[in-house]
Amino acid sequence: MNRNALPPSSPSTLPDERVSRRSVLAAAAVAAVPTSGCATRVRSVVDDGGPQLSVTLGTVPTDDDRGAIRIARHLESTLEAVGIDVALDVRQSSEFLEAVLLDHEFDLFVGRYPVDGGPDLDPDFLYGALHSQFATEAGRQNPFGVTDMALDEALETQRRADGRERRAAVESVLAYVAERKPFEPICRPIEHRLVRPESIDGWSDGWLGTELDYLGLDSASTTGDGSTDRLHALLLDSRPSRNCNPLSVTMRDRDVIVDLLYDSLGTIDRETGTIRPWLADRWEWESKPEPNRDGTDSPRRTTARITLREDAYFHDGEPITAADVAFTYRFLADTALGNAPVPSPAPRYRGRVAAVDDVEVRSETELSITVDAGPEVANRIATVPILPEHVWIERLAEYGVDPDRGREDEADTTLDTDPGLDPGYESEPDDEEAAVSAPQGRWGPVAGDVEPIGSGPYRLADRAERDSITLERYEGHFAVPSFPDESADRDGNTTATIDEDGANDEPHGRTESDGNDGNDGSDEDAAHSRTPTASIDELYFDIDPSSASAIQRTVAGDADLTASMLEADALDRIPAVADADGSVRRLEARSPTFYYLGFNTRRGPVGNVHFRRAVAHLIDKAWIVDDVFHGEADPIVTPVGEEWLPDSEPDLTWDGTDPVAPFPGEGGELDVEAARALFEDRGFQYDEDGRLLRRY
Repeated sequence: MNRNALPPSSPSTLPDERVSRRSVLAAAAVAAVPTSGCATRVRSVVDDGGPQLSVTLGTVPTDDDRGAIRIARHLESTLEAVGIDVALDVRQSSEFLEAVLLDHEFDLFVGRYPVDGGPDLDPDFLYGALHSQFATEAGRQNPFGVTDMALDEALETQRRADGRERRAAVESVLAYVAERKPFEPICRPIEHRLVRPESIDGWSDGWLGTELDYLGLDSASTTGDGSTDRLHALLLDSRPSRNCNPLSVTMRDRDVIVDLLYDSLGTIDRETGTIRPWLADRWEWESKPEPNRDGTDSPRRTTARITLREDAYFHDGEPITAADVAFTYRFLADTALGNAPVPSPAPRYRGRVAAVDDVEVRSETELSITVDAGPEVANRIATVPILPEHVWIERLAEYGVDPDRGREDEADTTLDTDPGLDPGYESEPDDEEAAVSAPQGRWGPVAGDVEPIGSGPYRLADRAERDSITLERYEGHFAVPSFPDESADRDGNTTATIDEDGANDEPHGRTESDGNDGNDGSDEDAAHSRTPTASIDELYFDIDPSSASAIQRTVAGDADLTASMLEADALDRIPAVADADGSVRRLEARSPTFYYLGFNTRRGPVGNVHFRRAVAHLIDKAWIVDDVFHGEADPIVTPVGEEWLPDSEPDLTWDGTDPVAPFPGEGGELDVEAARALFEDRGFQYDEDGRLLRRY
């Protein structure tokens, strides 16, 4: 029997004693603060001032996402058809994200879930999306307010285990999503971009969504050293021109510009689907098994010994040290650094950073990170932007933050990164007068605009709000072809040569005899040898909010490529002759993101699983794919790829219809009588005028 399975009809039947301390504490917090501090916003299912059941439905306008608003309007019409009063609230993207992620304002919301990385998803992103420990927080993590100990156990098991045990835990999580409906996955779009081959080449596999893809670009008409003055890219979203804070949860979803400005310890290698060293010159991951109650062993914690590259520098010329890495994880875990009455974790990257148990600085370029995760998941913690400690400490000082407060007598070289749960942090500062106000996701250091001093291959050169943002190649970056010939490492030694094809003659800091203490190092050496080069001097992102206009300008030669995903209904604007003669080329790739209906389980009738199940039936996914996306999307039942679907029950495979919540109707037209029966069968009642009542 699979003890990790969540029975669809009883998702919380696993023994409580097996659930982690994080889950117990999270459940207690939710019990104490059932509405995240906003008791005035609760609406009773039984009596809230009127007979008809009503909901708020939030989304973004047509200019921000035509697919999202059309899905929302489809749902609005089907909800009204079954007798529900709907208030559709359309807001600009930043305001929508503030309402959903920070204020938890809407009952229902339609958007596109911004999964980071390439098309191959690891299901561990669901840990941040669903774990109870995040239910009362503000940020990208658990916007649905879900609290369930059995679900937490499955999420923790998939994070700590590997092989069949992890797969079984993932299947349990997917079964929970399908049966308990914290959100409803709708479809995964095909991402389309347009490029002019006569101007730019170097793309691969139809994908242009990560910093490595941009590093691989080159001028099609190279001169001399193979560089070109400027790549002109069209960006549909103006937010990067208005805010460059990598931690702002309202001003960015997926944002390749942040990835070009900030390096991380590792990066996704799409050729292999793995995370490879980037700022890390090399790393060694060792998992230590812990006994299970059934007598077997499972990897529960993994320790990484990391050696940083010695040719890595921030944009202000300061070398990147292990202390910067340690500061990054401490800051992301609590952006107030123990100075606020309660911890204030960063509103982005929370799910990944929550896995970090300890960071130990061993030398200027060496450190160890202990992660509460098994080998299949542990290195996901290496994909957060590394921040310069000297820059952020100075910024925090402007808000009254003392970086030495809030920590007990721990060694200077060791940092706990789980504030509020582990003893490395105090719940309140000693001096009440010194406490700062640091509302999670809202206060200046994580929400306000900042000068982006990172270490990425490009740095900010100029920006005009809502008009453009210009990045210039950072000549001090290890991916820049000329860097090794013009610069030396921090010890004065010149580094390896990188040729124009992007291959290192000798990977920096490694020799043929360098091993990996249990790993022959071949994967890391191969990764270093495939390091792409930043061949283009300047990336000019021109803001054009219209897909149709972006297509027209690229076809006319006014731009080299479209950096953003184009709206599906604008694709017919690509002239057939331009497509045929090769003057433009369409790049296509299955997106890692997906459209979804979110349920705010903290609020009124949406907290009732029977209501959520009935509402999920009101979405005609097949019609949405055909009519809204013109076939440029795939209907989905789960938020992960088919390789993770259960081999047996429950059936979560799309086969022309949703096996869990089939739409009662066809072609977008609802069978109203059948749809109303879905609510009546679940205990809801109608009045004589056909209005669905709040009584249940």
